[in-house]
Amino acid sequence: MHGLAALSAYPDVRRLDVHASARDPFGQWIVRLPRQRSSVTLMVLADLSASMAFGQAPRKVDALADLVDALGQSAWRAGDAIAFIGADGVLREQWMLASTRSRGPTVELVQRLRCAQLSAAGAAAIVDAARRFGWRRDALVFLVSDFHWPEAVLQGACAALAGSDVVPVVLWARHEFDNWPRRGLAELQDLESAERRTIWFRPALVEAMARAGAQRRSGLRRQFADYGWRAFFCDGAFSASAMNAYFHGEDRAD
Repeated sequence: MHGLAALSAYPDVRRLDVHASARDPFGQWIVRLPRQRSSVTLMVLADLSASMAFGQAPRKVDALADLVDALGQSAWRAGDAIAFIGADGVLREQWMLASTRSRGPTVELVQRLRCAQLSAAGAAAIVDAARRFGWRRDALVFLVSDFHWPEAVLQGACAALAGSDVVPVVLWARHEFDNWPRRGLAELQDLESAERRTIWFRPALVEAMARAGAQRRSGLRRQFADYGWRAFFCDGAFSASAMNAYFHGEDRAD
């Protein structure tokens, strides 16, 4: 809502509010005051465990880099700040970017993410990061992962961020659950342990994997909705236009 003031105190006839003036008990001309925008911090809490390197190019970490680049540009243009915390099983100091309004540090971080070789198992430290930084009420928190986490880690991170403004960003590879061969041999690699095994694909298995993906997507939506959050799903390359649609409420649930 706009604030109101007398024209004599704020002499700008372009902001004249006829209706408010008609209601003024002293018969003064009333103008609408310009809205004052509060600055915010875009806080990225990112999973940097081995599973984020999964997939053919673009990998999930490449999509993360594109997301951080887009957020950095947006923050710089708006005069907002951006911060980044990356974690796997532990918090990684080399993946921490203190809150900044400068463009340079974000550009450097994005370049390092594109070259990152991720090999650590698990993302349990994301809970510690959320507890440490999630209390900031001036922040819009982007919680970024493929969310292939144990339930305790997911619940711990959500509980630590409860009451914050959070955008859960779910990064999946294009063939995470879909587009597998309907028949034939294929080598699969465990996302966290890097263990490889050969699987004989058949239609029933492919359909079961697709169902598992749909169920996981629905389950994440419900869990995040319990905290008042709406998930943004990215299957493959990050799309800035898709995120813009998300913020305008134009995305569609599966």
